[in-house]
Amino acid sequence: MQEIQTKKKHHFHMPSAFTILFLIIILIAILTWIIPAGTYETDKAGNIISGTYKAVTNKPQGIWDVFMAPVIGMIGDKKTDGAISVSLFILVIGGFLGVVNGRQKTVIWLFGITFVVMILGLIPWSNLNSHWTFFDKFTKWLVNIPFLGDLLGHDMAPFGTWYFNEITMLFLFMSVLIMAVYHMKESEFIDAFMSGMGDFLSVAIIVAVARGIQVIMNNGMITGTVLHWGELGLHGLSQTIFIILTYIFYIPMSFLIPSTSGLAAATMGIIGPMGHFAHVSGSLVITAYQAASGWVNLITPTSGVVMGALAIAHINVGIWWKWMLKLMIYLFVATCLFLGIAALL
Repeated sequence: MQEIQTKKKHHFHMPSAFTILFLIIILIAILTWIIPAGTYETDKAGNIISGTYKAVTNKPQGIWDVFMAPVIGMIGDKKTDGAISVSLFILVIGGFLGVVNGRQKTVIWLFGITFVVMILGLIPWSNLNSHWTFFDKFTKWLVNIPFLGDLLGHDMAPFGTWYFNEITMLFLFMSVLIMAVYHMKESEFIDAFMSGMGDFLSVAIIVAVARGIQVIMNNGMITGTVLHWGELGLHGLSQTIFIILTYIFYIPMSFLIPSTSGLAAATMGIIGPMGHFAHVSGSLVITAYQAASGWVNLITPTSGVVMGALAIAHINVGIWWKWMLKLMIYLFVATCLFLGIAALL
């Protein structure tokens, strides 16, 4: 009998976002041995002051620092804010969605109300208009009512001042409210909440690992140098060119790091101040980042949503790319035009 030998075909598999981010951490750590260290002065609000860069003693990052980076990325240190507030919010919203699980009309209404309240809480009303102080006055009046103020809590934050802590609390509270409305058993509620958190666990950890990149850069004292190079490179560069280059930069980065939260944590600490140097508003930088992420997520094979939908529809990814090609080109050109014009306004 003649034996037939078969060779296994080795196909390239895209590394996970965790692997990509950790490799970037290692790369940045290596760069701390090469790039000169430097720092900027900051104002009282923590904003970098242009033109104040100065060289400092190098502080290369080693193996200990590389493996500590994701840990500090979660809890934070003196130089870098931790991602714990973002990660916890992601976990709690996952638990909230697990408890909702789109079953009774009452729950659906509560689901919608939750997001309406979140939006009302996050909009900086008094910053938009100095006369829009209704929520501040109402909250102050409410918490000063005898007994009711004590019952609700005197530290209640008014709409317009909310951030991750407050919206995390909101989703936790609404999860418990849904449990009561739906008459869920305590064990059923815990199982649903923990299951939902489990679905979002990888995203929450990705945010912390991504923040580790900033940890290495800050502790290695090269963040200021990179910003200084960016400041020199942006000297004389028009706002339109900067924002278009920012959009183009985020296209490959969105492919390598599909998690939008992880990508923001990994890059906004650098791109945001660069936008300041180029006199481009932070909101427009975020728009460029979101536009690039949305553009890539229509076709990227690293997106579970895209690949899952194609699998269900029995469509080959190559066919999908071919069908989407013209639309992607149109969207790219339209976005560049929009960002370029917006930068001039």
